[in-house]
Amino acid sequence: MWKASHQQVYRELNKLAERGAVTYRLEPQVGKPDKKVYTITPVGTEVLEAWFIKAPKLAPPRDEYVARLLSCEVLDPAPMLEHVNNLIAESQQLLNHYALLELREYGQDAQLTQKQRLMRLALRRSIHQRRAWMAWAQEVRDELTMLATSA
Repeated sequence: MWKASHQQVYRELNKLAERGAVTYRLEPQVGKPDKKVYTITPVGTEVLEAWFIKAPKLAPPRDEYVARLLSCEVLDPAPMLEHVNNLIAESQQLLNHYALLELREYGQDAQLTQKQRLMRLALRRSIHQRRAWMAWAQEVRDELTMLATSA
């Protein structure tokens, strides 16, 4: 969903515990500090529900690729072309991984639990998003290639 460091996650869990939204129990581990296993409380369920019923805001895109693309007006586009080619290759690998994951985890549609169906929908969003990125990157690649050959 988004990247968060372990420190950020644990900071938020500690805040939730202070507010009574979660509790935790310590699970002893060999050679490591005790592991905290968190459980949502009734207060936490109320907080989650209050957050859930609010309409989500669509975050404004912050896209470094677009910023770099626009720099091609005054800079040699060759590095951008390389970045885009790398993006296309990475995207294809990721799409292949997603396809295998979807088939392995969610291939038996009739037998999926509610949680599995929701997880599959989250995965499908990533698939659609990555496909859109690839289509855009291929357009950029084609256009930059054409600009480079006409220069």
